[in-house]
Amino acid sequence: MTEKEIIERLRRAPGTNEQRIIALYMAGLPANKVWEHIRKRTFSGARAIEHITAPHTSQAIMAWRRGLEICYIANVPVKRTFWDDRINDDLLCEETPEGHVDQSACADTGDNQNVLHGQKVNSADGFIQKKVDGKDDRGRTAPDACKKALSILVIIVKKLAQKYREKLETLKKEGENIVRPDFIWHYLLQSFATMGRASGWDGLIANKNNYNKLRYDVLERLSPEERKNQVQRVCREAGIRMPDKKAQYILSCFEMIKKMGGPMRAKEMLLSQPGRDRKISFLMTFPGIGEKYARNIMMDVYHEDFRDSIAIDSRIEKVTQSLGLSFDTYEEHEQFYLGVAREAGINGWELDRLLFNFNDEVIMGIKEAYLGWVK
Repeated sequence: MTEKEIIERLRRAPGTNEQRIIALYMAGLPANKVWEHIRKRTFSGARAIEHITAPHTSQAIMAWRRGLEICYIANVPVKRTFWDDRINDDLLCEETPEGHVDQSACADTGDNQNVLHGQKVNSADGFIQKKVDGKDDRGRTAPDACKKALSILVIIVKKLAQKYREKLETLKKEGENIVRPDFIWHYLLQSFATMGRASGWDGLIANKNNYNKLRYDVLERLSPEERKNQVQRVCREAGIRMPDKKAQYILSCFEMIKKMGGPMRAKEMLLSQPGRDRKISFLMTFPGIGEKYARNIMMDVYHEDFRDSIAIDSRIEKVTQSLGLSFDTYEEHEQFYLGVAREAGINGWELDRLLFNFNDEVIMGIKEAYLGWVK
């Protein structure tokens, strides 16, 4: 989302200009950009700087909560929360070439002059990405936002695990599908159907007319040209995202499995790989299959090697974003959620299925916690 789009969305959201300034900072704009908008009076807010630089006063916390609420109402992604003590290092005044605070930039801020007077300003943009290991990019101990986010999510997840225990047990029974002779082909098709949009499952998998046209044994009987045309046509008719690209993935996977000796042999090769990581590596050799789907294929059948795994998809990314967190690697991202699972007393597979199937409830719980509605 561009800076202009963020500003326009915040303009339309209910709230004060001071709260919109805080929302701008929470949306991830660099500190110098936020200060620029204060000077230009895009949103005027005399006390906004005070609330940003000293976010743990009772007044500031209320202002930040309202800023967060505005972000949610305006559908603006949240990148920072009032838990980040690092804000004190990044005051929103400009530094002159001599290294002194430019008080003229603060001339209209009223009480904020007392807060900022005589303080030398650090780098304008001091946003520190939160790391799972608790260190920031300067080697310092990062704020405990990650721990607090984990604590909030654990409370939400414990309730959902109890509420939907029966649903989880039903999903585990789908593990019986691993006995399918065409196991690997079926789950490759399912992966491509849902990739980018879960509703693609309805058009390609649930629609038996379309699904039967892409069965391995059916495609095997066609000439290469007929096979190509049929796969492309079905992908388009099924309404899946990027149908032509998915068609190429399916055709390429078909050729790979054919060279392996067919679906049964491909399945044997997969299951013979020792441990989770080797199975992931094997599945990632198939065109179009990355970290997420390499895990998800085996998680869909509740495989014992994948019960402490998280398939990071757009819904889990949405949860991460709602928590105000970000991670540099897939592994860091996965480890955070595995930590949540351990604290909640469930395994990674159960957490993954809860976050996927009941995503709206999770997001609402996070919003309520951030806004102080859940104690």
